[in-house]
Amino acid sequence: MKSLLYRILRFLCFFIFLFATCLFMIQGNLIYWPPVYSPQLIEQVKEIARTIEFSSSEGRQLAYYLPPHSGDKPKALWVCFHGNAAGALNWLNYVKSANLGETGFLLVDYPGY
Repeated sequence: MKSLLYRILRFLCFFIFLFATCLFMIQGNLIYWPPVYSPQLIEQVKEIARTIEFSSSEGRQLAYYLPPHSGDKPKALWVCFHGNAAGALNWLNYVKSANLGETGFLLVDYPGY
């Protein structure tokens, strides 16, 4: 009986070690990488938004300003950040369909998330 328990325990330890080793080997694939936007999406954005380029400690960053539908100066500005495994332009369809009068939107891609 002791021999069977010892074999099971040894197998479980080996399996846990093997699983941890596999995770270590593929950890680069499990890390979130920022999305790469398609050229079609970039062209669509150029028609309706202004691209704002800025620098941070992470390098060159982009944000996208969508003015109110009227084209006037906004009375309110919503700053939209992306969530997990997404990008700022994932907000684009929501923002285009929103009819909030004199509200502008700033869609920001930020590094390190």
